[in-house]
Amino acid sequence: MNETEIKSLVYDFYPRNLTSYDEGYYESKEYLLRKQYCSQARSDNKRWEDFKGQFPELKINLFDGQTANYSFLGSVPSYEFAFSIRPEGYPNKWVVISIFVSVIAKYWSYHIADIFLDKQPEIRYNLVYKEEKDCILKTGNLIEINFLEYQMLTPDIHQMVIDDIATDFTESPTIFQALFY
Repeated sequence: MNETEIKSLVYDFYPRNLTSYDEGYYESKEYLLRKQYCSQARSDNKRWEDFKGQFPELKINLFDGQTANYSFLGSVPSYEFAFSIRPEGYPNKWVVISIFVSVIAKYWSYHIADIFLDKQPEIRYNLVYKEEKDCILKTGNLIEINFLEYQMLTPDIHQMVIDDIATDFTESPTIFQALFY
């Protein structure tokens, strides 16, 4: 799907030229449709539960042995799952990989937070370490099993800004923010 097609899809769920502070935003047909999809996904989440249940089978070497499910904080239009790994040869660093599966579009994606012991976390979308590439490949394969028709939204597309919409959290969001935040 190209930028124009994805923007058209996003416009189905976000009213144009309104911010979340404008009168009418929360009564718009686009917002109400997004809210409906999010609400339905909360109760009809078998594929998501299956994905999370199968994740340990990937045998990813988790840094802290933990995973986190941040799905549905308010009207966020995605499922979100996060885990940490430590790149080999970097004892003072680990990365948190967050996986997002949209409930308003048939896309999934990820972002990575670099965690250094002496700095603020840095968010990025490119894969740097071998361990990250392996994790995304394995996770992507598992998503394909559970969300058959979904495809990965790549950073070259998802970082494009849509300047005539607003999410609940930001004006002029990126495609990533519109589909996953």
